[in-house]
Amino acid sequence: SLKQDTPSYDCEHDYSYGYSEESTNENLVRIVMYSRKRNKFGMDNRKEFAYQYENRKGNGISEILAISDEKLLIMERGFDSRLRKTTVKIFEINLKRAKDIKSHQSLKNLSNDYILEKKLLVDLDNIKDQFNAGFRKVDNFEAMTLGPKLRNGKKSIILATDNNFRGRQLTQLIILQTPFR
Repeated sequence: SLKQDTPSYDCEHDYSYGYSEESTNENLVRIVMYSRKRNKFGMDNRKEFAYQYENRKGNGISEILAISDEKLLIMERGFDSRLRKTTVKIFEINLKRAKDIKSHQSLKNLSNDYILEKKLLVDLDNIKDQFNAGFRKVDNFEAMTLGPKLRNGKKSIILATDNNFRGRQLTQLIILQTPFR
């Protein structure tokens, strides 16, 4: 799950969590990892990590997919209204050496040592010419799930768009091979 450092209050459990209205890291979010073990309030919060998405106007995280306990895929999507262009990039995150930030009340002035390293897996703009005719544009991709295991033994992912019930937007499903087995 994601947890932004903005003012928030949880009335059910009577506590507020860390925020900073003057944060200098506006494109940082917390990724909260929960364990399957339950405590008296629900899921047990195991670890928190700082993720920095690309600092472009209109950009954010639209989906996070756990490939394993240590690997995540993060879909960043943005829309540039000036260029009338949507960008979608998928990044691989390895949590094995990631530093827990649970004890940090705010992401303000967080050292770069705590920010997750990310590796670009695919920029859909670079592969859109391989989409079927009539679908060769990057649209409103906001869903990602594991697909079938491929014949070569690698995992696949399925990406989906939302047409927002608009005629000019398309519903698309694409399947991509991952480097993971």
